[in-house]
Amino acid sequence: MLLLLAEIVLTVLVWRKGWKWLSLIPIASALCIGFCIGFSNPETALENPGSYAWIDVLSVIALVLMLIFPPKNGAAQNPGSPPDQPAAT
Repeated sequence: MLLLLAEIVLTVLVWRKGWKWLSLIPIASALCIGFCIGFSNPETALENPGSYAWIDVLSVIALVLMLIFPPKNGAAQNPGSPPDQPAAT
């Protein structure tokens, strides 16, 4: 539960840092991997739920790295969106 809270807080911070939609990739991939593991082998996942904490740890590490290193110019924009234009005076 603590790792989930850390992931949510780090995702918000990374979003505000400039990564925008790319900041959702680590938490979404961790959720999808966890769902696939639980769906494919539910008995193993229920016997020892702590054995899959590495998925969340990798997600937190990715978010911390994204927080440390800002996105390159235009890396977080959608491919089809125009670049930010300065306001005309």
